[in-house]
Formats: sequence, structure tokens, C-alpha cells
Amino acid sequence: MTENTGFCAACGHPGIRSESHICSECGGPDRTVLVCKQCKSRWELGREVRPFLSEYFNRSIPSDRGVTISIDGCDKCSDEKNANVKIFSINDSTVH
Repeated sequence: MTENTGFCAACGHPGIRSESHICSECGGPDRTVLVCKQCKSRWELGREVRPFLSEYFNRSIPSDRGVTISIDGCDKCSDEKNANVKIFSINDSTVH
């Protein structure tokens, strides 16, 4: 039996496959989700906020597929004013 080493790239939860992925709680092909990696909080956002998020994070955010934005700390769990941000574009094959 091989050891599973994959994990959700957004929240860090261990997966059932050996490669990294986005778990179904953190994203999907039609969803816009903001995830705090530290406290595991998730905020489901609408597609209409994507232009604002793109401007706020100064990054390109696709409009034709799901998006998961992972931050390493939020106002709820961290006093840090700067957070590392990772933006994942989601299609059916990346969600497990």
C-alpha cells in the first residue's frame, strides 16, 4: 500500500491521491472561493466580485472557470497585514 502524500493546495487538508489538488470544500468549476489556510475559514463569493478581486490582489483572475484564492492568514486569525496569496484556476479534473 502506498502512502498518500497529496494535499489540498488551498487549505492543506490531506487527500486521497498522491498529487496535490483542490478539495471539494475549497472550490469547484463554477465557484469563487476565498480560503484561509491558517484557520480553514472559507468564503463563497459570487462571480460578480472577480473584477474587484483582480484589482485588489493585482492579479489576473479568469472569468470562464472556477477560482480558489488561498491566503495564509485572515482578519479572523492573524494580526499580519500582509498575506501570501495563491490563486488557483479550477476545472473538473483538479477538484477531489
